[in-house]
Amino acid sequence: MGVDPGVVVKREKIDNFKSKSFFGGNRIIAKGYKIEVKNNKKTPITLRLEDRIPISENKEIKIDDTEEGDANYNVKTGVLQWNLALSSNASSKKQFTYVVKYPKGKQINL
Repeated sequence: MGVDPGVVVKREKIDNFKSKSFFGGNRIIAKGYKIEVKNNKKTPITLRLEDRIPISENKEIKIDDTEEGDANYNVKTGVLQWNLALSSNASSKKQFTYVVKYPKGKQINL
């Protein structure tokens, strides 16, 4: 495998979506990401794009309000998967969002 310089992938946070708030004894963090894939090659390509929404095994930490767009989403693993076919010099944009709710006293890494 390896990196293909003819295919550019950019992943950015959606700035107007992220927020932090407190509701009762819980902290709520909303996250969103935008992914753009561009085929700079002279030939068409097909590829599988994957990302992940966090999952929690702790009952106090909940992942809610997931928006996966047109991705195939595996609820158990949190993996998002898109199968893309891009013609020469074409690009595709995908995005996903989720909300994390957890008790104020806990610290989590996202």
